[in-house]
Amino acid sequence: MRAHVALAGDLGGQVDIAEFLAQAKEYEEVEDIRDSILKLLHTEERSHPLVVVRAAELQRWSASEEYREILTGTYARREDDRPANNLTDDVKSAARSYKESMSTSADPLIKTINDIGEAVMGAAGKVWSKVAPNGAAE
Repeated sequence: MRAHVALAGDLGGQVDIAEFLAQAKEYEEVEDIRDSILKLLHTEERSHPLVVVRAAELQRWSASEEYREILTGTYARREDDRPANNLTDDVKSAARSYKESMSTSADPLIKTINDIGEAVMGAAGKVWSKVAPNGAAE
């Protein structure tokens, strides 16, 4: 965390890490779509997330079960690595990961996009059921 605080510009060690993480929480918990859009515009040209956001992600990961398992030596090893059958499997796996990340986001813009996506999928499903009765095209 101290390294992230230093990357944010505090080379003198005067920033309180708890306050730094509180700033990250405040940044992530925007309640207005306008703020979400401003965040998106602010970060679209960056190659990495803001330092305060990276620090918050690091803190979340270090509190996760996955991290605890890694510390105990329970993790995938190279010899256990099975190559994907094909590119399609890799793409599907990535899509599932992104979908899961999007569905758990608290960002109002992402929630709105998810709601629109669900409405479109629901409408498409209803249309499809009219076009292909009895699941003939499934």
